[in-house]
Amino acid sequence: MSVLPRWVRFWNAYEPAQALACVRIGVGLVLLADFPRIAELGLFDALWAPVDAGGIGHGRSGQPVCMLYALLGASRTSALVLLVLACASASTLALGLYSRTSALALLFVSTQVAQLSPDADRGVDTLLRNVMIVLAFSQAGRTLSVDAYRKHKRWVSDELVLAWPRYLGSIRTCCSTGMASSNCLRMNIRRSISNRAVPSVG
Repeated sequence: MSVLPRWVRFWNAYEPAQALACVRIGVGLVLLADFPRIAELGLFDALWAPVDAGGIGHGRSGQPVCMLYALLGASRTSALVLLVLACASASTLALGLYSRTSALALLFVSTQVAQLSPDADRGVDTLLRNVMIVLAFSQAGRTLSVDAYRKHKRWVSDELVLAWPRYLGSIRTCCSTGMASSNCLRMNIRRSISNRAVPSVG
């Protein structure tokens, strides 16, 4: 068999929907725990509010930075709206309520947060955004979700879904992790070389 049919068969494979559903639930729950924790630690104003309201990020009245601030104005109230949207979209994604729309809404919130406080945006946040994009184009809401219950009157469905979103997400995760590990190793090697090059004093 030639390579092309195998390639097409690989990306066109179907699998039970539970695997993607677990990814969807995991992403939603992780962020649902993360966003309120920011407010609990007293970091909400510093990270999300504009400079005029005590923030240390890039947003300010004369420079909204993100789309939400441009629409609603750069204020602490707008930052609170962003926090509510973050918690709501993370909740609906975990519950599987309008799963694709929830993934897109959570992706939007995450990009706004990254623009407001880029120094606090971690590599895992970028990775989660990549997974959200995959979830938005997947059938992750076909089981273990409110969407499944609305369609089949039961929470668990035996439907098969396309497996390529899980493949793509796994490949992206492996690549990102590998690149991060490579960068850390390179930095450690450079630091070690620099330490050896500097003569000790005394």
